[in-house]
Amino acid sequence: MLPNFDGSFLDSVGIAAPQQPLSPGLPQELKAIGWTKDRKVVSPRVARWRSLTPDVARIDSLGIMLGNKPGFAVIELSAGGWRKAIDTLELRAAPSRTLAEENWGVGVNERWRIFGRPSPKLVRSGNITAFFNNGDDNFFSGTYMRRRFDARNGLAMDLDVSTPISRAQWQLIITGLHGLTSMNDLEKWDHKTGYISQARGDWAACWFNYPGGEGKDATTSPPWYRSMLLAVGDPHFRIDTGNWYHLRLQVFPDGRCGMSINGRAVVIQKGLGPIDVPLLPVIEGMSVGTRILVGHVRISSGVPADVDWTGLSYDGSTWMRQAPLAH
Repeated sequence: MLPNFDGSFLDSVGIAAPQQPLSPGLPQELKAIGWTKDRKVVSPRVARWRSLTPDVARIDSLGIMLGNKPGFAVIELSAGGWRKAIDTLELRAAPSRTLAEENWGVGVNERWRIFGRPSPKLVRSGNITAFFNNGDDNFFSGTYMRRRFDARNGLAMDLDVSTPISRAQWQLIITGLHGLTSMNDLEKWDHKTGYISQARGDWAACWFNYPGGEGKDATTSPPWYRSMLLAVGDPHFRIDTGNWYHLRLQVFPDGRCGMSINGRAVVIQKGLGPIDVPLLPVIEGMSVGTRILVGHVRISSGVPADVDWTGLSYDGSTWMRQAPLAH
């Protein structure tokens, strides 16, 4: 009598990819999946990756694929030579166009809704009109746009920011794009007490918080801080002095959140998958003893091509710059 093979052996493999089309110039994580003979899902112990179209895309040993140009990438997965799978992935640029711009001029109250006590203000900083959150040591003060934006093909939020930090607490900026199915809950909020987070739900999308908490080291403690110094190429670069800098928050079509400073990619964080709810731009924070300001704001569809995200490396959870920092 012939023996029966154990149904738990790896019988076939496949490639799990983010929702297509994928964006050229953006690192994408592919995952190896396997099935037993009785169709139970397992993780292959060995996964070897190869691009059969290296002119279109390349892939490393961790399954991180980087598209070189639009087209169709053919990727091969080998489970140690025991089982193989080949998949074709479409790469297509996510075109970008400006959807909204804000310089805090006439009609601003028709475009934004303020919240918090004390109330935010518009102030002058040199020749710039800026939004000043004016938050105290109790609750955040801030504003959100009165419209939401479709992010299924990507969405970018650009801001000119000044964050002079002079004490260990009650000075911060929190800004980002937040998923919100309906504006009804926000409309019920009194916009004076509590936090906007109590009304906007839990569907976070893409945020920038600075400093990274409280304490004397909070200005240099964010996990992306070293990557930022590598990105700008200056180990002495600071964003806590009040000097203006340019911030971009980029929601990618697959739901990940990217951040760049002064046009240089700093970090990409994992998301919750493709975003199928509209995103609401929010700016809030505290400014006890300082003036944390936001100047020009721009919201753009897609993935603007002026930031190069290819210099980031994957550490298993986040994409950041990993090269040694010169002193």
